[in-house]
Amino acid sequence: MREITLLHDVVREAAKNFPSKVGLTAADGHFTFLEIDTLANKFMFALRSKGIKKGDRVAVYLDKTALSVIIFQGILRAGAIYVPIDLQIPIHGVAEILRQCSPTAIFTSERLASQINEKYNQSILYLTELSTDSIQRDDANSSETDLKPIKISENDPAYILFTSGTTGAAKGACLSHKNGLSFAKWAAKLTKASEKDVIANHSPFSFGISVYDLYVSFLVGARLTIVPSRLSLTGQGMSDFIFSEKITHWYSVPSAILLMMRAGAFIEKAKPSLNVLIFAGELFPIEQLNNLRENLPEVRFFNFYGATETNVSCYYEIKNTISGNLPAAPIGLPACNNKVWVAPKDEDEKNGELMVSGPTVMLGYWGQELKNDLTYSSNDLVRIDEQGILHFI
Repeated sequence: MREITLLHDVVREAAKNFPSKVGLTAADGHFTFLEIDTLANKFMFALRSKGIKKGDRVAVYLDKTALSVIIFQGILRAGAIYVPIDLQIPIHGVAEILRQCSPTAIFTSERLASQINEKYNQSILYLTELSTDSIQRDDANSSETDLKPIKISENDPAYILFTSGTTGAAKGACLSHKNGLSFAKWAAKLTKASEKDVIANHSPFSFGISVYDLYVSFLVGARLTIVPSRLSLTGQGMSDFIFSEKITHWYSVPSAILLMMRAGAFIEKAKPSLNVLIFAGELFPIEQLNNLRENLPEVRFFNFYGATETNVSCYYEIKNTISGNLPAAPIGLPACNNKVWVAPKDEDEKNGELMVSGPTVMLGYWGQELKNDLTYSSNDLVRIDEQGILHFI
């Protein structure tokens, strides 16, 4: 297998290896890898024919569907940068994101486009009628050979995820193909993901957690199954989804897992299929975590740590119940071949601020200078124990 260095090539490779296998399932349909690849090319052609160029930003303000995932692939193939925006963000927040990244175009609905236009008065191309069906019809007679090839590097920006960070103000973390793939390749190896897996997508595409769902699944030829938005906040709905879709990998914030434990008979519904459970973004209460660990002995548990700016910089596999003396699960060891160290805040060199550099660290915030060798200051205080394991203070 050739070395994959670009995020859109994971689908191209999967289409070669598993053309007839269903690779994407959502409320709006089921798509084989070959269909995903073909449609992504058609979206790429549509974008380029509308004047989208390499380096342009293209916002996606749509519900979580297969359409959105395929659009991301089309944007990447056009050499552009996708900017996913969660539908839960109010219009004034959307307008602020658009002002910061100045996208050339935005995929959204006609209703939302009219609302955005009231708050955002800059020039932008609204793409409101493109769908997987329309793109098949409109470009049935088009040929990619009409377009000059685009040279895309692994260090080129691929996507921008907006985060409030520690300041409360929206900032666009700009991540490259290399940033995303370095994480996906590391995570796929760690979790032993394969084409037999069914990976759920629970988090919004504007959250860093979704990078695992989107690219680990495509990288190994697993099926990506998107949790419908109407189920994402109901414990029973999510648990039933895991059971009915035979989910093998689940990755979310702990609060979603706790909701399933309280209201969805999570342990019972997860036992038949789940083999990897990953959580990140919040502290998982030790009592409930130990309860899960005891009742799902065949499942591998991982605590992933990292900001949007670094994706995952540390990880800890929870193989046994955690001592009640610890306030939270350790954040563990460096991930993704990153270098992680503690910048001491006082005389104790084992306590201080967590610092990160390496292949998953962002290029920078959009609007500022972008570089490939940034060091990220996390603002999180940690300590290193006698075994070299990192813990929050």
